[in-house]
Parts: sequence; structure tokens; C-alpha cells
Amino acid sequence: MKREGRGSFWVAIGCVALLIFNRIFARQATSFLFNYETSPLNILAEARNILVVAVLFCLACWAVTALLDGESTMKNVVMLFGYATLPISLTGIPVTIFTNIATYNESVFIGFFQFLGMAWCVFILFMGLMSLNQYSALKALGVAFVILVTAGIIVFV
Repeated sequence: MKREGRGSFWVAIGCVALLIFNRIFARQATSFLFNYETSPLNILAEARNILVVAVLFCLACWAVTALLDGESTMKNVVMLFGYATLPISLTGIPVTIFTNIATYNESVFIGFFQFLGMAWCVFILFMGLMSLNQYSALKALGVAFVILVTAGIIVFV
């Protein structure tokens, strides 16, 4: 993204929009056996929840890396977050469709693929944090912890 100039800001925004669609689609299309949501669907609230997390992560990451000798810009951080959310959508949409043909005994597969998408997302975020800011793995792990603490402080304030 940074060295070769690849990646697009608008594609990253599209990935976040796909994540919002994925969440709304999952709330509506998940089979009743696996749908644990009891509240009625509010599309704006679902979109707001995802956008709040995105803005919170991007602000906290940019602020922390700016203070700790990072080399990334806010645009790079937004692009990193957008591209990192793609695996959640890539696994989430097929899993939602699968819930309509799966039995309750096959719920372990659903949980596995949901975990796989989330783990893949976290891995991309971590590797992107290392790559964009030229951090070692240990420093990136420490910075990731500080980012989480900073996000908590932002929410608290």
C-alpha cells in the first residue's frame, strides 16, 4: 500500500460498506436456529455501530502511531482498516447462507468460519500495523495494546 502506491481509499470504504451490508444481511437472513438476536433490526443502528468502531480504531491507531514514531498517515490507517474487514465479509456472507441449510449439529462449522474471518482480520490488522509503521513484531504487539487502551480512553471520555 505504502511503498508501491497500491490500494485505493474508496475501495477500502467500499469494504467497510460491505461489512455493514454483511451485518444487516446476517441479521435478516440467518436461520432461526442460529439467530440469537431478539431485538428488531434497525439498519441505521447497525451501520452506526460499525462506523463507530471504524472511526474509533482509526483515530486511536493514528494517534498512537504518530506519537510512537510510526510512519503511517490517517489515509493509510483507514485503508488498512477497510481492507482488513474484507475477510469478515468474505466468510460471513457464505456462513449466513449456510445457516439456512445446516442443522444444529453443524453449528461448529459456522462458529469455525466466523472465527476464521475474525482471526484473518486481526492478522491483517497486525501485519499492516507492522508494515505501515516499520515496527518489529514485539513493538507492534505493544503498540496494538496501547491502541486498545487508547480506544478505551476515548470511549470513556
